[in-house]
Amino acid sequence: LQPGVRVPEQGCSLVSPVDGIVLSAGPVGSSFLVKGIEYSLLALLGGGSAHEGRSLHQLTIYLSPGDYHGFHAPTDAVLSTSQHVAGQLLSVHPNLLARWPVLASNERVVLSGVWDGGFLA
Repeated sequence: LQPGVRVPEQGCSLVSPVDGIVLSAGPVGSSFLVKGIEYSLLALLGGGSAHEGRSLHQLTIYLSPGDYHGFHAPTDAVLSTSQHVAGQLLSVHPNLLARWPVLASNERVVLSGVWDGGFLA
């Protein structure tokens, strides 16, 4: 990105990593709800245990077909792992999300590392 794009507001450490609509946000236990569907944190992160014992929060953002689909780091961070989770390429339209556990079925990459606020995944 060019300098000056996606600059955090004063006093904030994070910016949105994408342009889209926030569907859900909040703390995460071993699972959390998105559009009424319960997702296991372990399933979404593709297994592993890097998140265990950590206080985590989630943000689910829907990108419509017309949105810019570049994904950018929400903060300055040092990434330590990148894990490809094989899966399907199903639509994530909010109407489908309300009926099917798409997020745990779709292909994705799970990045983890650290930032000034601690662990990031």
